[in-house]
This record gives sequence, structure tokens and C-alpha cells, in this order.
Amino acid sequence: MSLLQCPNEVLLLITRDLSAASLSAFAQTNWFCFSLAQELLLRHACSDRYGVLAISLAAANRDERMVWFLLKHGRGFSVRHEDGGPLYGPLDRYLNLCP
Repeated sequence: MSLLQCPNEVLLLITRDLSAASLSAFAQTNWFCFSLAQELLLRHACSDRYGVLAISLAAANRDERMVWFLLKHGRGFSVRHEDGGPLYGPLDRYLNLCP
């Protein structure tokens, strides 16, 4: 039996336990797998562990919609000087400019 012949619910249960790297590989196999994994991938992207990497990649790829999404739904980004002081103020005032 092919993995894609499993019910969507079973596939979602499988993807729930995958690491971010494995989930990304699964999502890249075809459009159907991407659509199943997309929500979990976005959760990983908004997490503390992957948030800075995700926003860096989105900015490097000039993906404005993803940058705004990550800023609105991420757990916050802390950019600080070496002495521990904030590099700039909170981003909340800029998020209401989001398209």
C-alpha cells in the first residue's frame, strides 16, 4: 500500500511526529503532501526555535507576505546589542501597517 493511499487523518497523525527537517522533506515530495504539511510547517516557522531562521530566509527571498506573517504570528524576535540592550523598539507599532 502506498503512503498516499492512507486516509488524510492518518497522514496528519504521521506528520505531527516528524522533525522540522523531515516534515520539510515530506512537504517537498508533491503538492498534496505540501498541503497536508503546510500548517505544521508554519507552526515550526513561528516557533522560538526556528523563528529567526524563518524570517531571515523570508527576507532573503524578498517574500514580504511571509515576513509579515511571521512578525504577526511569531513569538517575538529579540534583536539586542552585545551589551544586552535592545537594538530597536518593539515591532508592534509597525504591525498595524501590515497589508
